[in-house]
Amino acid sequence: MSEDLFEQLRSVYGPLEEPTYFKINEVMAQRPYSRLVQELTNYFQVEEVTDVNEDVSFQYELAQGGDGWMLELSAVGPFAVFSRYEEQGGRSLITPESDSLAPHERQVIDLLRRHGLRVMSRSDLDVPVRMNLFITELEKVCLYHALFSDNDSLPWD
Repeated sequence: MSEDLFEQLRSVYGPLEEPTYFKINEVMAQRPYSRLVQELTNYFQVEEVTDVNEDVSFQYELAQGGDGWMLELSAVGPFAVFSRYEEQGGRSLITPESDSLAPHERQVIDLLRRHGLRVMSRSDLDVPVRMNLFITELEKVCLYHALFSDNDSLPWD
């Protein structure tokens, strides 16, 4: 994990052995991505599905023309995870480098970049982090859990 990301985690959570959530709660109340979400509603049906008990991000399901996506916007910093719901179940991660991006997927990636968000890759998200969380066991915690959701699993597994 880059030192910048580690510093970002510590600046928000404090010591990762005993993280606090005060700053996360403040960001969640401020809703910093409201303009971005409003722009998304011009192209998609948007439904917020954030679970305040597990998520440290704003979670949105996007739908358009029978297709569906999940967009996660971190309350820790300007980070995003974008994934496609697959017909056979599960989700596949979408990044700017993904092959065969559909036009609507490219549109979301471009919109995220315009709003200053970094679209995270799987290699970023899989990096282990020594952080005590409520749900995810210490040896399983990775950057995804610290930035987006403490749900003891990874959405693409």
